Amino acid sequence: MSYFDGVALMQLNKLMQRSPDIYYSSIRNDLKLSLLQALHLTSALEQL
Repeated sequence: MSYFDGVALMQLNKLMQRSPDIYYSSIRNDLKLSLLQALHLTSALEQL
């Protein structure tokens, strides 16, 4: 996920807050993350 910069991470965080269904669908399908990876990413974004 080295292609993510600070701006992209903040936008992903906003998407998670505003539209959790789209957020989870996107990170699982578009980013091809496993459930465990998705949970770790979500935890990290919540700390921003």
